[in-house]
Amino acid sequence: MGDKHQTLAAIKWFSAAGTAIGLVLTIYSFFVSGIMQEYFLSIGIGVMVGFMFIFGTLIFLPLIEEFTGKSKPEMTGIIKNRL
Repeated sequence: MGDKHQTLAAIKWFSAAGTAIGLVLTIYSFFVSGIMQEYFLSIGIGVMVGFMFIFGTLIFLPLIEEFTGKSKPEMTGIIKNRL
């Protein structure tokens, strides 16, 4: 159970860092002049949305696994003996 909590904490920090980078790029785009403003704005929003999507996906998958009751299968038989 502790392993899942560590994984979820890592996902949370990874997504928070990526979203913060996207937010910084978005805010920076308001101070840049010319055609670069549109590039920074679109890149910043894209990075934020991308990391939010990653967060949602990686949080959703372990929860589905927990709700269905299926976990990683145990190694048995020949495979276990060879390792």
